[in-house]
Amino acid sequence: MGVSVSLRGGVDYEPKPTGTSVVSWRGTTLRGGVGVTRSTANTTVGSSVELTRSVTDSLGGRNQYPGGGSLNVDARLLHFVGAEGRGLVALNGFFARPLAIERAEIATRLIPIGDFMGATASFSIPAFAWSVLPTFGVLRESSTGTSTTNGARTTRNASGNTGSASLGVQIPMGRHLTLTPEAGAAFGAVGQTTSSRGTFQNRRQSFSDPIRGNWVSLEISIRS
Repeated sequence: MGVSVSLRGGVDYEPKPTGTSVVSWRGTTLRGGVGVTRSTANTTVGSSVELTRSVTDSLGGRNQYPGGGSLNVDARLLHFVGAEGRGLVALNGFFARPLAIERAEIATRLIPIGDFMGATASFSIPAFAWSVLPTFGVLRESSTGTSTTNGARTTRNASGNTGSASLGVQIPMGRHLTLTPEAGAAFGAVGQTTSSRGTFQNRRQSFSDPIRGNWVSLEISIRS
């Protein structure tokens, strides 16, 4: 059993794009953070906090990255179960909040920029020589923004929510080959309510669009 503390920092640099295409360019990003991890024979838990700050420009309106920085927090748990540790439980969660956004209104975004959070839970369940792999996840983004144009104050409340579930099966095919078929589905909704208050009239508009999708995959692993 032990506890470890880590400090990290860094600088990311992306060269300035050329041409006239719409891009998402972060420029130079400074980042720093701290993490704590505790481990036992079968379990590892940890959490970390990171701050970032990016320096860039709008490229004449072509840059879809909003600028500013972010606060990022994550937590995780990994636990092995069973006599041989073949069973596995993995839990992960995160929270991200934008800081000092420079360009909040970006034309290609469906909803304003706001807090973003999510959690996933995945399992490995032994079933004779096979392993069953269920995974579940949820994501949520929410934000509120205001602007004033020609004396009219506009407020936008937006949110997006998604959930996903998948099921895979890990099938050993001899000593060197493993097949992992998987199928999953995602669902949710994204929406926004816009309220405008002016001198002579008030307006309120809203929309909500569903999110639906599914997938199938086959992973082939070869080991020596």
